[in-house]
Amino acid sequence: MSRYGLSEAFSNTAFHALRERGLRDLIDQSEIAVVCCQPGPTISYTNSAFKELFRSQRSEIVEGASMRAILTHALDCGEIMAGSTDLAAWFDDLDTGRAEGVFRFRSGRWMLAIANQVAPDGLVVILTDVSSFKKREAWLTELHDRLAGEGEDLKHFARHLALARAEVTVALNQAEQANAALQKEIAERRNLERELRKLANTDELTGVLNRRRFMELTQQENIRARRQQDPLCILMMDLDHFKSINDLYGHEAGDEVLRQFSKIANSLLRDGDLFARLGGEEFAALLPETGQEEALAQAERLRSATELLQVYHAGEAIAVTVSIGVASIDQDDKTPLAFIGRADRALYQAKREGRNRVSLYTSATNAADALPAAANAQN
Repeated sequence: MSRYGLSEAFSNTAFHALRERGLRDLIDQSEIAVVCCQPGPTISYTNSAFKELFRSQRSEIVEGASMRAILTHALDCGEIMAGSTDLAAWFDDLDTGRAEGVFRFRSGRWMLAIANQVAPDGLVVILTDVSSFKKREAWLTELHDRLAGEGEDLKHFARHLALARAEVTVALNQAEQANAALQKEIAERRNLERELRKLANTDELTGVLNRRRFMELTQQENIRARRQQDPLCILMMDLDHFKSINDLYGHEAGDEVLRQFSKIANSLLRDGDLFARLGGEEFAALLPETGQEEALAQAERLRSATELLQVYHAGEAIAVTVSIGVASIDQDDKTPLAFIGRADRALYQAKREGRNRVSLYTSATNAADALPAAANAQN
């Protein structure tokens, strides 16, 4: 903690999530200059008080601007005057995660600049006006030197020193209160970010991967498997007669079937496998480093476990089965769409052959007719 009474700084990334009103408005209206930086350091946020300090560069103080360039230009043009902390040394300290210095401005103001890194991806610099303290400090030093040894003057000196210390204590308490509020905001923002990532990557009903995230990860696995010439298989799954389940028992019961099926599938798949709901009653599983025989065995385990699944509605058991198509990667597959399409055709073959079965894609599958529209309508 600085002897001038500034608090620890707070993460620049937090400012991106501060509410439009409330704390952020309070900071923007504060007389304390605040600037948040990303590695570089490059500016990601400044309040009005900081921009007022560097009026000649106001238009350059934008997101992405170099903090080093702003201060260096201010020193070169005389906006920051001699007698200030060595700027190069201040930036060297900044690399360690904390820097403290006092800068004298042409306007006559003295600003205490403290920078703290409180997160891996950012730091915050707070500049507080300590002009009155510096002036009193200079006056007291002069008075002490001029009247050293005279008791009454020393008492006068002590009174002024006590007053200065009291002012610093008040500033310290205010800064600590601001820190506490900001730390709360940071924690709330991190929780929000975690929730947003979860919503962006998972299916809200079942909690498994959604189509978008599954396709992204499948593309990565496709590239890796082709480069390393590893086997890779995919299972395309469709719950049989799911529309009838919704019609007979209602959508709430249908949602419970989807959840229970997802739970069983996740329990049977390996840690490295990917499982996703693609939409409706359609699911997919990607099995890295897995050949066709092992993929067929895994598909059969899923089919058998689904057949034994017990979901009840109003005391009545709902029969649940699944049809599964299996296909493997080919070295010519530039994108996952090719082997996903083959697994889809194998799935349609399983539907044609009576459902509640596993079908492997073969050349015969490719030659077969597409699933009739009536079969599609009945799931």
